[in-house]
Amino acid sequence: MQGNREISELVNDATNRPLEALSRIRRPYPRQQGNAAKSPEQIKVSISEGATHQKLYSQYAQGVEASSPVGKTLEIARNAARDGQPMENIVQILRHDPKAQQFGDKSEQFIKTVSQAAVRKTLAEKSSGQLNRQSQKTPTLER
Repeated sequence: MQGNREISELVNDATNRPLEALSRIRRPYPRQQGNAAKSPEQIKVSISEGATHQKLYSQYAQGVEASSPVGKTLEIARNAARDGQPMENIVQILRHDPKAQQFGDKSEQFIKTVSQAAVRKTLAEKSSGQLNRQSQKTPTLER
């Protein structure tokens, strides 16, 4: 009988130790009390810039039809400019254009030239649109 008692104590001891250890573990977050609830930490997830610009290229290229590949690149750049993208972003977006890649060493110059043209054209459209709206609002004097 003595042997059975020792075994029973060993089993009891083995099951109680993990439970005792668990009770000593601190909670990872303090209990929230009343209105003093703390907001959980935010996890920052960063997407690589290349992936973002590739996505934007796909977005701005969707539905664009042009008579030439260069015209298509220009329309994509104009779509980005109309959406308010700064020229630096338009350059990054156009780096994902297959036509721009075909120019080899001159690809970067092509991209910058097209981006500048798109921004200028968009600004010109906006300013002429504002002039037209202003002239419509201004009453004309009749003699």
